Amino acid sequence: MAEDATQAGGGLVFGQTARARDIVGLAFANFLLSLVSLTVYRFWARTRVRRYLWRKTTIDGEPLDYAGRGSELLLSFAGATVVFFIPLAFVNLYVGFGAQSMQEETLYVIAAAYAVMTVVGNFGVYAARGYLLSRSRWRGIRFGQSGSGIAYGLLALLYLVLCVLTLGLFVPYMTARLTGRKRRNTWLGDRRFDFDGKGGDLFWPYLLSVLASVGATFVALQVLFGLLTAAGLATPEIDPDNVVFDRETVLFLAAVYGTMIASLMLGSLVWYFYRAFEMNYLAGRTSLGGLRFRLKATALSLAWLEIGNFFIIVLTLTIGLPFAQVRTMRYVFHRLETEGALDIDSIGQGRERVPFVGEGIADGLGLLQI
Repeated sequence: MAEDATQAGGGLVFGQTARARDIVGLAFANFLLSLVSLTVYRFWARTRVRRYLWRKTTIDGEPLDYAGRGSELLLSFAGATVVFFIPLAFVNLYVGFGAQSMQEETLYVIAAAYAVMTVVGNFGVYAARGYLLSRSRWRGIRFGQSGSGIAYGLLALLYLVLCVLTLGLFVPYMTARLTGRKRRNTWLGDRRFDFDGKGGDLFWPYLLSVLASVGATFVALQVLFGLLTAAGLATPEIDPDNVVFDRETVLFLAAVYGTMIASLMLGSLVWYFYRAFEMNYLAGRTSLGGLRFRLKATALSLAWLEIGNFFIIVLTLTIGLPFAQVRTMRYVFHRLETEGALDIDSIGQGRERVPFVGEGIADGLGLLQI
């Protein structure tokens, strides 16, 4: 694959030249320093990885610049711990003791806690995104994000309730609306991004994917029953206190677990087709001035990326996280294109408030993507 993505018909040219082998030393150094510092160094480790990835990402040949600092991430996490995570620990203790009696007020507290976690978690994601954009620059022009994180969190809670009430059918509408809110509040200097996607455009592909996943599971179950019948196996009676792994039991368990794995793989493959469609659609409905973005993700390439990243992170005990991030950045920027024109020289510096901190909550909840 070429170092820089090429486009026909004008627009911006995106490039990503990061290499996994270039980040070996950085990954191991970050791991060792985080280990010695009892994970405190991870804030500076994350900053070093971001600077490398940003530096290797180019738009029209100009590299991005990351201006964030590890001390900002540390202060943000410390503030979130005092304001949110310590009170949350006391709530968990109360719920843990009250759950033994399952009193009515305990159930109310649990429901309220879930609602608060949903709002705060989405607020944290929105704030982290704003921080990351405010520390990113291209040609000296700062990216930014406007809008209220609390409003975003409350909307996410409302949409989640609607998803439950509609048995998941509201999911594509939630995706389009939350994506639109984030992208319409994104800025490059004094130029605002726009998004005109609609949940209705995602609904039928989403519903088809749901039905296809159910169908794949049904087929897998039919295969299971067929195998059991062909082998002349009935469901064995398994005593959990005295398990005897005779031939019948072993074959039965192998058939059951094999079918479960096959069903999971079939269902996942179906969803990768939908997710690739969704990613391409959301990118294609995003614009900046006269520019319209376009992404060329495919189901198989997306599956290869995410499954590969999963095994890289798990098998290396998270040491390989920077490798996974390199793969993700290359995947996106080698498939991202634009159509149209943008007068770059007319873009001025933005006036959005630059947050001093912002990743603490998302970091503590494990919601950071990079």
